[in-house]
Amino acid sequence: MGLLETLDFVDRDVVEEREYQVNIYRECKDQNSLIILPTGLGKTVIAGFLVAERLQEGPVLMMSPTKPLCEQHQGFLEKMLVDTDVFLVTGELYSPREREDVWSEKGVFIATPQTVGNDLENNRLNLTEYSLLVFDEAHRAVGDYAYRTVADRYCSQATTPQTLGLTASPGSDIDRLREVSEVLRIENVSIRGEWSDDVQPYIGEMDIDWIEIEKPLEMSLVEQALTDILGDYLDRLGQYTKQVRHMKPDNVSKKALLEVQSRFQKQLSQGRSGYIYQGLSYVASCIKTSHMKDLLTSQGPQSLQRYIKQLEDDDSKAAERICRRKEYPKIKKAIKNIENPKLDKTIETTKKEIKKGSKRIIIFAEYRNTVETLVETLNKNPEIKARKFIGQAESHGKTGMTQQQQKNRLNRFREGEFNVLVSTRIGEEGIDIPQTSLVLFYEPVPSAVRLIQRKGRTARDGSFGKVIILIMKGSQDEAYYWKSKKDQKKMYKIAYQLKNELNNHNQTKKQQTKKQSQLDRYT
Repeated sequence: MGLLETLDFVDRDVVEEREYQVNIYRECKDQNSLIILPTGLGKTVIAGFLVAERLQEGPVLMMSPTKPLCEQHQGFLEKMLVDTDVFLVTGELYSPREREDVWSEKGVFIATPQTVGNDLENNRLNLTEYSLLVFDEAHRAVGDYAYRTVADRYCSQATTPQTLGLTASPGSDIDRLREVSEVLRIENVSIRGEWSDDVQPYIGEMDIDWIEIEKPLEMSLVEQALTDILGDYLDRLGQYTKQVRHMKPDNVSKKALLEVQSRFQKQLSQGRSGYIYQGLSYVASCIKTSHMKDLLTSQGPQSLQRYIKQLEDDDSKAAERICRRKEYPKIKKAIKNIENPKLDKTIETTKKEIKKGSKRIIIFAEYRNTVETLVETLNKNPEIKARKFIGQAESHGKTGMTQQQQKNRLNRFREGEFNVLVSTRIGEEGIDIPQTSLVLFYEPVPSAVRLIQRKGRTARDGSFGKVIILIMKGSQDEAYYWKSKKDQKKMYKIAYQLKNELNNHNQTKKQQTKKQSQLDRYT
């Protein structure tokens, strides 16, 4: 008898029995579990199996970090589950008093952890009878994120608690992963990837191509001018703190400069002043100049031009100091004549893929300025219809996109009204992005989590997908490339480390229980 025949609440016409999903379900059904599975392989289906199995014991709550993801899960579970009410619980749909009534119903509830935490704190929700809590994007269950409050309350209230965590990207920090495990009371880790025997029959072929791009001579000359300015500012900053005296302008990291800034701010909060203000101003000039270098080499001269306009509107002393430099007018003039080989490669690649028949392409870029440049330039080609996809926050006086605007844009992308979506990191996680034939990284990302999330937007459900990552030689792109590759290998290594630690702990616990049972027999 197949699994679907044993689950009364599952519509067998909606989901199929995939070997790896059935295997993971069986690993997880009797213990608190964390599922680590690449994007696009159906973590929600496995959660649905667990939901269907636990519904006989009581209501189920599934949480996801964003409202769009909650809506996505509700839509899917409504199709997958029969004879079951699936409630989407948000502050927009229900008032606090109405939510209290909704929570008293029977069935499956979908909500953000913030909504759940708020209703728990105000006694509008009691989790005593809940048979299962599902934590989507479980890697967020660290620090003071709302998952902690919900998990603590659930495990203290529920009669027979069971937790399930879902993630495609557990990160590469073992301490953070252990914290996730502790918060969610994890007893078992189920891991699958493209290498897994039971997964391979279901995954599409993914072609990953890292393309190195030569830096134009004119770009290198402007970069050197910015490096000289940064070196001058670091020398001046060294008069206020020893922390920067070892830093070199050609490879100083933004992280290191932000640490210096944070230290100055801490001293200021402790009542110290005087030279602290001057030090803060110079570290701000260093950060801005370093950012200009990175924009030029990693994003292109157009993005630097947009940033310069923002710089000239910035009335801070740090910005004015840069604009008053004698080199500044020459730099401003020179970048207008610099070629952008990355932009050229992006256009060339996009046109080639569309000519091959690609209907949907997604391009990821780090900054909104770059997104604007890409959309503007791509749309000069008649075969390309590009639209931007950005977050909600306002940036430099420009508004973002509301959740409804984001949803509408994705629907139009799915329906084929345009063929290229150019997105900031907002499109990496927590958004239902349609399947695409090509994912192009305008620059590498220094994170295994983000690398996996971006790649997961293609090669789904057995279809072929292509990933292209552009790298400007001699820029921060190279460092980010190596870091993401190193972190990706480390990520799965620590996931298996946690799995082994939990297995050893469970084995020791069983032996202790058995030993105690034997002792009890003779006393």
